[in-house]
Amino acid sequence: MAQRIRRQDLVDGIIDSSKLQNYTVTVSKIITTDGGDGTGINAETLPFQHGFPTPTIADKINAIISSNDWLIQTFNGDGVRTNFNIATPVDITQKSLVFFNGQILKDTYDYNLTSGNLVFTWTPENTKQIILFAQKL
Repeated sequence: MAQRIRRQDLVDGIIDSSKLQNYTVTVSKIITTDGGDGTGINAETLPFQHGFPTPTIADKINAIISSNDWLIQTFNGDGVRTNFNIATPVDITQKSLVFFNGQILKDTYDYNLTSGNLVFTWTPENTKQIILFAQKL
């Protein structure tokens, strides 16, 4: 007679095999949510048509970046301005990424984002590149 998996045999919805003794587990459906590259990004949910069963992390990132839902805008520091105008309004309720001269910055500590402006808490140096990666409204 088959035994049912008890709730206490699960850890975060996954069977904890160390808690099972003399059980036979029958699997009727397996759902793969990640190709095994450890990124946790489900390729099937991305706007990416791929011909390979497991896209690389670079493929996944390129799919996100090429989506119409994201804004990537570059600026150059001038040693004077702290406020940079954003070409397309962004969703300030979502996470954003800002890079200065290749280094990722910390939200609210290094910069603040409004729907139309990127405002630094300090003055970006002259000729240094700033990259904003944010979700559009």
